[in-house]
Amino acid sequence: KGAPKKKRKDLNKRMKRYSRGEKMKTKPIEDKRLKHTMKRNEKEIHQASESAVRAEILLTEDAGYLEAEGMERTWRFKQKDIAKEVDVRTKDKIFNLDMKFGPYFMDFTREG
Repeated sequence: KGAPKKKRKDLNKRMKRYSRGEKMKTKPIEDKRLKHTMKRNEKEIHQASESAVRAEILLTEDAGYLEAEGMERTWRFKQKDIAKEVDVRTKDKIFNLDMKFGPYFMDFTREG
């Protein structure tokens, strides 16, 4: 409601992707309880689609990649340098495999 018209128009355009069809016509419904329930459901559906559009920004499903500049080699990138450039969720996944006091052997998979 407080958003500028341009932003609101863009938001409504993106909300069509999450809509669940046409709104239910509640005028012909005579039962007050049913009418109220239908209006409430429509309002919840609208709020859910609006929050889904706003949450699109937070999705980081696109895979990233390293791009070396010039003659630089990607194997020279340090984890500290990468951590400076990634988002907060990815920073939480960083761990250290530095094991002191001798050679250790282990199997490591992405699933854990």
